[in-house]
Parts: sequence; C-alpha cells; structure tokens
Amino acid sequence: MKPAEAYAALIDDMKQTALLGSIGSVIGWDEHTYMPPRGADLRARQTALLAGMIHERLTAPRIEEWLGACEGSELVADPTCDAAVNVRETRRSYDRARKLPAALVREMASLAVLAQQAWAEARKAARFADFLPWLRKTVDLKKQEAACYGHDGNPYDALLESYEPGARAEQLKAVF
Repeated sequence: MKPAEAYAALIDDMKQTALLGSIGSVIGWDEHTYMPPRGADLRARQTALLAGMIHERLTAPRIEEWLGACEGSELVADPTCDAAVNVRETRRSYDRARKLPAALVREMASLAVLAQQAWAEARKAARFADFLPWLRKTVDLKKQEAACYGHDGNPYDALLESYEPGARAEQLKAVF
C-alpha cells in the first residue's frame, strides 16, 4: 500500500474510533447527570463494551500496517507537518494500547462506573468507609495497568505517561 493511501485509511479509522470515544463521553455525561439510580449495572456493561470496542480498533493489526507504510516515507519527512505528527502520535497510542489486555480495559471501564456510583452514595450518606472496597479495587487495577506498561521505579510514571508524555512523579514533587 502506498503511504498516501495508508495515511488516508489511518486517518479515516482514527476518526471512526474518535466517534466511538465521543459516544463514551456522552454516556459518561449522562451517567453523572440523568442516569437513574439503579442504572449503574447496565451503564457499567455499556461502558465496558464500548471501551473494549475502542481498544480493539486501536490495537488492530491494520493500524500497524498503515503506520508501517507511512513511517519513513516522504509523507512524514518533515517532522512538524500534520501527517508526521498524526503518525507519530498514533504510533505512540498504538504501542501503549497494545500493552493492555482487552479484559483489563473492559474491567477498568466497568469498575469506573460502579465505583463512581458507590462514591456518590457514600458521600451522600457520609459513610466513606462504604467506598473503601471500590477504592482498593480501583488502585489494584491501576497497579495492573502500570505493570502492563512497565516503568522504572514509580508505577505512577507509567500512568502519568498517558497525560504528560515524558513526565515523572518526582517532577510533581517540586510543584506540590
């Protein structure tokens, strides 16, 4: 496949994946604003399914093929051009996503919904100990996620990379 064709396919696929992500944002907003109190179980399953679908798209072998066709081509010769930036960032996202098992992605998505609902109930009743099991499970899954990514020392660094590439927890100490 020619680089221009691969790039066009890559961008089209990423746009479709972004649309799925925007659906996730809408149902997340609905969860926090209009979801009926007993809707958490269904919403957790919906969120997990959607997260799994997005993860599957982000890690599909076709992404590797399209990236391979683009990388090193004239299309990305200027590292500051749109195509080069898109290919570089898609590569970074693809490589990170492939480190996570789909089952973990789905479990984290589901837990986030259920834990949020548990937190809201615990806060309303001022019984924060009720939230503790949910917090422990969330921390456990985050530790699993960090282990999947790998890290040199602080597991938080592996998670921070998703938000601030290259940042390290020790740098945050200087800020706080």
